[in-house]
Amino acid sequence: MSHTQPMAGWGYYPTLLANLHELDTGHALLPKSQKGLLAWGMGRSYGDAALAADLIPMRQNRRILSFDKDTGCITVEAGVSLRELMAHTFPVGWWPPVLPGTAHVTVGGAIAADVHGKNHHNSGSFNSCVTGFDLLTPNGEILHCSDQEQGDLFTATMGGMGLTGIILRATLQLVPTQGAWVRRITFRCRDLEEMLEKVETRNATWSVAWVDGSSGCGRGLLHLGDPADRAGELKDSMTVSLPLRPPISLVNALSLRAFNTLVWATSPARPEAHSLQHIQPFFWPLDAVDNWNRAYGKAGFLQYQCLLPWNASNRNSSRHFLYHALAQMREACGGSALTVLKIMGENPGGGPLAFGAAGVTLAADLPRTTASVEVVRKLNFECAENGGRVYLAKDALLDAGVFRRMYPAYEEFLQLLSTIDPQGIMGGLMARRLGLRR
Repeated sequence: MSHTQPMAGWGYYPTLLANLHELDTGHALLPKSQKGLLAWGMGRSYGDAALAADLIPMRQNRRILSFDKDTGCITVEAGVSLRELMAHTFPVGWWPPVLPGTAHVTVGGAIAADVHGKNHHNSGSFNSCVTGFDLLTPNGEILHCSDQEQGDLFTATMGGMGLTGIILRATLQLVPTQGAWVRRITFRCRDLEEMLEKVETRNATWSVAWVDGSSGCGRGLLHLGDPADRAGELKDSMTVSLPLRPPISLVNALSLRAFNTLVWATSPARPEAHSLQHIQPFFWPLDAVDNWNRAYGKAGFLQYQCLLPWNASNRNSSRHFLYHALAQMREACGGSALTVLKIMGENPGGGPLAFGAAGVTLAADLPRTTASVEVVRKLNFECAENGGRVYLAKDALLDAGVFRRMYPAYEEFLQLLSTIDPQGIMGGLMARRLGLRR
């Protein structure tokens, strides 16, 4: 069965009319598609990464298939969300070693997008806990993929943006929890240098910085966290909701300046503030506001997330780019309310299109305007010039030439696609935009 409806990513740009198909797992059949086919999870890719003419919603497949409470090994269908996974495993002492900034992500989507969290510098991406998965290939064959079986396909699928096939089920190796609370230290930092210096000199389990996107100095709040070893439970989060998308964006230069100023003014006045925080607001603060993306109105928004190398030979050029990017975004639309800075570490086992790598990453949400589109295109080019890359799961504007400079292993990925999907069945708007599909 299938039906047609308008679809968009979390940023509401771009949109398209897609055919939604029910997955026939019993017969291992994919619907015939002439214009591209992809799995669809919870719609949290910001741009067009999950948009295709034909989509297979995966939330209909969200069973917990097996769970060993003694070892923490769990097998789930790909449509299980991280929130559902945590609800099942956290009460008995297990959780994934890596959690992204929202719990509203399916396991299949987390694998395909190589999601990361606040501890990439010491734990890598979510894919570090994936021990295997079953992949429905474009020719209708179901392959079990792991380090030992179909190793190249296993690696390429992790961060492969859904282009190698449909992940049906996955096995994860969870780790023991250390309580439901985080011992948090918040630092008021005068600039990016101070933030990064504190991250590097303090060996915290988790770290993330909010940057005042409206200021010219790069000031902000750095949050470092470690397990508090204090008992607690997951809560049924109380959320507020934006019921409608306004015709114009509520996020503009004036509101951005007011919001950033308010956050800075109400932060702890002390240079260093200690507190206990429950894991849910620490890991998923935006999940408390349902449909917060609607605040950007009918035009939607862009998220720009870049990763720059951060070592002795290029630290100065990367620092210059970060300040330059903040200035360009501030000039285009007044900055960003959600400007986040994190340190990244090595990403062992990451596929050819995996985002994670050693360096520093900056992410910012920008109202979509003519000026912000122009700035993002310009920053994409300059990021590549500085040896960096942008996150494909957040992108909507990267062009094929700049993509190839950012992801030089793309040829390896194309070679594998030519073997697993010679007819080019898998793919969508992003794959065509980047030259991964015709």
